[in-house]
Amino acid sequence: MRKRYLMQIAMLCALFLVLTGSHTQAVNYDREIREEEKKQKSFEKKAAGLQKEIQEIEKVREKSLVYIEKLDKKTGELEESLEELGKKIAKANTELKTADRNLKQAQEEEQKQYITMKKRIKYMYENGNGEYWQIIFGATSMSSLLGRSEYVEKISNYDNRIFTNFRKIKSEVSAQEKDLQRRRNELLELESETRTEKQYVTELKKKKKAEIKKYNKKLDSSQERADEYIRQAIAAENKVEELLQKKQEEIDREQGEEGDDSDEKASRSGLRWPLRGSAGRISSSFGPRKSPRAGASSYHRGVDLAIASGTPVLAAGSGRVVTSTYSSSAGNYIMISHGKRLYTVYMHCSRRIVKAGDTVSKGQVIGYVGSTGISTGPHLHFGVSKNGTYVNPLNYVSR
Repeated sequence: MRKRYLMQIAMLCALFLVLTGSHTQAVNYDREIREEEKKQKSFEKKAAGLQKEIQEIEKVREKSLVYIEKLDKKTGELEESLEELGKKIAKANTELKTADRNLKQAQEEEQKQYITMKKRIKYMYENGNGEYWQIIFGATSMSSLLGRSEYVEKISNYDNRIFTNFRKIKSEVSAQEKDLQRRRNELLELESETRTEKQYVTELKKKKKAEIKKYNKKLDSSQERADEYIRQAIAAENKVEELLQKKQEEIDREQGEEGDDSDEKASRSGLRWPLRGSAGRISSSFGPRKSPRAGASSYHRGVDLAIASGTPVLAAGSGRVVTSTYSSSAGNYIMISHGKRLYTVYMHCSRRIVKAGDTVSKGQVIGYVGSTGISTGPHLHFGVSKNGTYVNPLNYVSR
């Protein structure tokens, strides 16, 4: 009797140890999950802060680029003005040379006329105006006298007119030369001002280009840091996913569900296509790929199904929702456990309509297609994990 009693106690103790051990393991998983989620959120917050900073820098940079564009336009206008001014100055110089020649010619003609008149006056003076009186008294009649007087008067008037005309021409040419010189000086002054303005614009443009170079350097640095934070956030997210699977496997073991290490194909998995019918174009296949954008993995752990935003997302099989949450990389995503260490993942949903712990049936609507997280457009990322490793979903479902 006592022996049987002791055996019962031993069995209870063993059961207690198993239960407490499982509980302790579950608690450890929960603690690790919380720690990784905390890391993930911290990295996502840092990345978001840097992205905001990048956006602000890009705004300022864009304003500088627009300003440089305006300066380029202004430089072009100033160069056109300088070219036009150069033509006007060249024309003014030509006109000045012509005016200068005309002035010299007028001065020479005036000087010639002056010399001629001076000689005539000197001759008349030296000859006692005899010639003048000879012309007058040489007349043989009154009409001849009048004619000769008129002739002498005409000679005198002609001399005066010629002399006056030369002086007038000289004055006009001189005034024209002064006006041309004034206009030329104004053009030269305007040219100087335009060149000074062009130099100022050039220096300002040089300064703005230096600023843009600085902005580009800062953008590259900030983007690099942001990408690193995103990579760390994704690593933490993957760790959370791994821990969630391990926790679920622990639960499955407690419930007597052993894992199956075989590589089940579509005919044996019982999974269906995650969209109605065979909808969705495969825009990115499983396996190595060129990263579509910063922060995205270069090894694709699923397939991307391009389809319109708002399309219903279906549970590929019956099971229990392990997680239904949001992350900066996966956006709105859901993980479902189907037992025997088989999991399906649905990422980038516009919204989720199931929560962690919910039981879902095969073909049930669990969310809707979107483009949340790191995404280049509306699509569903569909992944399958078997025995802790992501496998090609096309080997587990058929269209």
